[in-house]
Amino acid sequence: TAVAREFPGVVTVAERELDPSWQTDWMQYLEPVLITDRIVFQPTTRTDGLPRGKRRIWFAPDQAFGEGNHPTTRLAARATERHCRQLEPSAVLDVGTGNGVLAMVAASCRAPRVLGIDLDQTALRAARKNARLNRLSRRCSFSARPLSSVRGRYDLVIANIEAWVLLELAGDLARVTAPAGRLLLSGLLRERGDEILARFADQGLREESREQEAGWLALVLGRF
Repeated sequence: TAVAREFPGVVTVAERELDPSWQTDWMQYLEPVLITDRIVFQPTTRTDGLPRGKRRIWFAPDQAFGEGNHPTTRLAARATERHCRQLEPSAVLDVGTGNGVLAMVAASCRAPRVLGIDLDQTALRAARKNARLNRLSRRCSFSARPLSSVRGRYDLVIANIEAWVLLELAGDLARVTAPAGRLLLSGLLRERGDEILARFADQGLREESREQEAGWLALVLGRF
């Protein structure tokens, strides 16, 4: 980084290299997180025992989103688990998969085919590694393809991404959701809920349920 040194009438700049460890130091402080009533999401850097009655999904700390410490991840994980148990989907699509946490929740709830897509190659590498760690690679696959190129329809579509992206992708998200399927939206602040619902109503999708945590919102939509 550049450091300015000022003298009367003169500014000189000296170059100083930053210690690159600042980008990864935070990883050592990650802790296991209960992301649903049943599932503990645990970094491989921790050896904590598993509480009675819980299941564990491992992840290797990385710079991809989804460590479980953000309310939107927990909201989406709980809704994913609930709907996988209720719907028993044959195919699940996770849009903006990050490190694969929601795809792995779906696969661990016995969804036989889960596709996670993300445009970030760092995220895809992390997701594939995490699926291997949990022996879920046969059920989970990951791709850099954009949503616009995804074909077919999915019984459960998950999109835990920012509100402006949800609005932009509304048409394609509706297109890939099966007629009797569900679309799970998270990553949005509570005050954006009405705007999101209005946009997806134009696509023929209505609110089925919602859950809130710390000012964040998850919506489940379907065709009724």
